[in-house]
Amino acid sequence: MNSSKPPHRSIAYTMEALQLAQLIFFQDGWNRKSMEDGTRHAFSPDYDARRFVGPQDNDTAEYLAKHLSSMCHYTLETVLDYPIMRGEGLENKAIILLYPKGSDIPCAFNVAFFWYLQDGTPCIHYGLFIVTPKHQRKGIQSPMGFVNIYLLLKKMNARTVWVTDLGRSASGSRHFVNFMSQVYPQPKIDHKDVDEAKKHAIQLQVAQEFHQRFQKDAGISPQSKLRGMVIQGSNQAGGAVALVSANASTRSRQSEYNQWIDTMCPEPEDEVIMVGQFNIGQWIAREVSKKLW
Repeated sequence: MNSSKPPHRSIAYTMEALQLAQLIFFQDGWNRKSMEDGTRHAFSPDYDARRFVGPQDNDTAEYLAKHLSSMCHYTLETVLDYPIMRGEGLENKAIILLYPKGSDIPCAFNVAFFWYLQDGTPCIHYGLFIVTPKHQRKGIQSPMGFVNIYLLLKKMNARTVWVTDLGRSASGSRHFVNFMSQVYPQPKIDHKDVDEAKKHAIQLQVAQEFHQRFQKDAGISPQSKLRGMVIQGSNQAGGAVALVSANASTRSRQSEYNQWIDTMCPEPEDEVIMVGQFNIGQWIAREVSKKLW
């Protein structure tokens, strides 16, 4: 290991977040509870975090509505028409807020939500990420989302979970493929191949149930249609116009992902739903094998 070369900032954040989550993941009692009731914790050298899971009281709902909508407006110049922006529909949501050290004003958030297939299979929707402009490109989004998923596994008493992500961001799609296993669809798989669709029947089932049950929560237009793994008209007549427009501008450094998104979502109103599996043991082994340091 070259001790003179510090790790990349996002890697350092991920490792610190992992250590924090490990302490709570394998313990019960107040430690884990404090990561669900909004207690403030150190998250990294530059940020603290507060996390709320299924909050029910009015004061917390009002606090979250105020700050989520404020960050959304500051970043997108509009407030998305999501129930969470009004402090509603929080019962199955896991919300993590990041704060700069010494500040009581949050600068980033992730809202994930947990649910189950009809057969009881646990699922998590990767959800909404907002990072205010001053704090973008600082490597905080990935560890923020990772900690949220990691701790939800404990709540759901699972080691493996199916994860969904919705959008038309090329860079976000690349991140999802790198983060999850068994991802469908993705650039390396021909989504028009009938045999491939049969091989990924569980991913298709997850996408279908998600589209049927969570249109309002995910900002999907009620007039949308699911075609394979593409939601046609997702961003239309009630869809999250501003968010889709912002995500569409996040191109990847790998051209294959840019081309893939353009092929999957030829219309600006379309979004692709990606489904992958997250297994904590496999993820740790994969990260160690990359020889991060």
